[in-house]
Amino acid sequence: MSYIPSKGKCFLIPSGPREDAKHLFVIVTNKCPADCHLLLSISSVEPGEYYDPACLLHPGDHPFIKHLSFVMYSKAVVLSHDDIIKQVRDFAFLIKEDASDEFVEKIRAGIAISNRSTKKIKAYFTAAGAL
Repeated sequence: MSYIPSKGKCFLIPSGPREDAKHLFVIVTNKCPADCHLLLSISSVEPGEYYDPACLLHPGDHPFIKHLSFVMYSKAVVLSHDDIIKQVRDFAFLIKEDASDEFVEKIRAGIAISNRSTKKIKAYFTAAGAL
């Protein structure tokens, strides 16, 4: 398999409180000089539970999104290019449909305005985000 991580690629990654839970993650940067990418996690809005209002997503924004959802900026991760390839090859990350440029730009815009984005993630995005 020749999978090449890049901005807009999406996959399901095991995450969350349940053992079988998987969340949609979106790569929001191309490979930086350190050979890494920034990934953002998407989660469904659940009645009565807190959600980050910085970027709400609706059914149709991406084929995987079926319910009102939000970007979990607090769960942003930086992963190496090679590690992403390995996780896909080992089926730990399940490939989903690519995100549109508009979708990626919408969720990238929330990094700066979300009070859940860490200083470390904001600094990484500032350095690598335009790539």
